Amino acid sequence: MPPSAPLRVLGLVAMDSQLSRELWRGLLAYAATRPNWRVYFLHYLTPLESLDWEPSGVLATMDPPEVRAWLERRRLPCVNVFGLSGVPGPVVDVDNVAVGALAARYFLDRGFRQFGYVGSGEVRWSLEREASFRSAVEAAGGACRVYRHRWGTQGRADVALDREMRAWLAALPRPAAVLGAEDVTAWRVLEHVHELGLRSPEDLAVLGVDDDEMWCASGHPPLSSVEIPARQMGWRAAELLDAEMRGARSDACERFAPAGVHTRQSSDVLAVDDPALAAALAYLRAHAARDLSIDELARAAAVARRSLERRFRERLGRTPLEELTRVRLERAQDLLRGSDRPLAEIARLCGFARPERLSVVFRRELSQTPSAYRQRFQRGPER
Repeated sequence: MPPSAPLRVLGLVAMDSQLSRELWRGLLAYAATRPNWRVYFLHYLTPLESLDWEPSGVLATMDPPEVRAWLERRRLPCVNVFGLSGVPGPVVDVDNVAVGALAARYFLDRGFRQFGYVGSGEVRWSLEREASFRSAVEAAGGACRVYRHRWGTQGRADVALDREMRAWLAALPRPAAVLGAEDVTAWRVLEHVHELGLRSPEDLAVLGVDDDEMWCASGHPPLSSVEIPARQMGWRAAELLDAEMRGARSDACERFAPAGVHTRQSSDVLAVDDPALAAALAYLRAHAARDLSIDELARAAAVARRSLERRFRERLGRTPLEELTRVRLERAQDLLRGSDRPLAEIARLCGFARPERLSVVFRRELSQTPSAYRQRFQRGPER
């Protein structure tokens, strides 16, 4: 059989973030499985009317009016990534509600009761994260204050805006946990924390979104961040575009939940004002990988076992054993996402006696097996 005709796939992508670059890698990984694909990249601000060839399909990550108008005129197979609006075709987006809920649970599990959210009031995804974060915090009895910057200003050293954000941060009750709508915003929050003479994470624990290595490593201290499975999103967008180019048109919208939280120094703290409970939690986290009894935990906190159990229930809403299981499960999730270690080794490193026990806890808490969880967040092969 003669080879099929080449398909020209055009990506209209802004490569100024790790999120977009990872998505592009997912697209390229899928394209490597399609010998007749030819992939081209244009920055989304490139004048599209100057394009002198017809794409077979388009993957777009930005939505300026010029891009929408151009796509509408051409009526090309298109997959819209990150919520591009006004153009027919499937959408691949981040589940922003899940991002906000995950961040809230992450901070609540560390004992916080005072919260802040910094984002934009002008973009949909920031407002969705804000609403979800605030709802989850308030449902758990916490208090959340919100600061909205003007879009496009979150990374600039604008004197008036900086002064305004610093005043807002200074007024937060401490200790507080602050979620930035994305990493560049959270990085700016960390800069203001330093300028105010406050400590992070002790006074203000800070969390970003996207896990962009440049911004996270540049933070003082290094910035914790919610991980987005962007490469997996890119692979899925390419699959959908492949189907679109074959004539299987749809308007499906697929939203990808965050992979987890990459904890760095900016949020690695327990906001507990009970010295005995704080001592128990610190001991639990340091020794979670071995066989740890509740009696040993009580001795480390210098209180009776019954007193310790009461403090856990009243302050955290769970028993010491439930907290130990939560910490072990969180570490197992981190290793499953970020390493190729065998399941038996992960179980041992996280304090589970056997891989079977890890599987039981995964099914009970996450309604899936460890292998299914790993596959869900596994990145496509490098091109």
